[in-house]
Amino acid sequence: TLEGRQNKFRSHPSIDAWMLQFGNSPYGFQPRFRCLVLIGGTQQGKTSKGMSLFGSTKTLKVSCGNCGPGVLPSLSRFDRQHHDAILFDEVRTDQVLNNREVFQANLYAQTLGQSACNPFAYSVWVYHVAMILCTNSFEINATDLSEGDRDWLGGDKNLVIVQLAAEEKWFMES
Repeated sequence: TLEGRQNKFRSHPSIDAWMLQFGNSPYGFQPRFRCLVLIGGTQQGKTSKGMSLFGSTKTLKVSCGNCGPGVLPSLSRFDRQHHDAILFDEVRTDQVLNNREVFQANLYAQTLGQSACNPFAYSVWVYHVAMILCTNSFEINATDLSEGDRDWLGGDKNLVIVQLAAEEKWFMES
């Protein structure tokens, strides 16, 4: 009911271009995929915009805010037959950098939930799955990052970063 009452979302050329990599033609040809990072203030609509891209029934939403440094929330609910995208809400750069292969959506299965004996370890295969990252801030030029980390986060090799002006919203005002 709430989704049906939402205002129309603003389009963005960078998001439109990012979406093209999830058509049928790159599947089986492209070895990895770029993430979309939506940066903005609270109530700007970034999470709702991200969820709208593939639809809430086809997007697994996970919350990163309560996870420790470098740790991702569980992706054990990810179902490749059901989900086309994963939205990481309140994600931080340390989580992305410590889990680069997950965020590359590459052709290799990823083992998560690891520990000394791996009693709770599980694997996910996220090849060609859209990774949408939503955050209030995303420090790609922090001084404590190595040059390699800044290179991985910066440019357009791995991430498509989109940020609206502070006064703008992702949804159209009625």
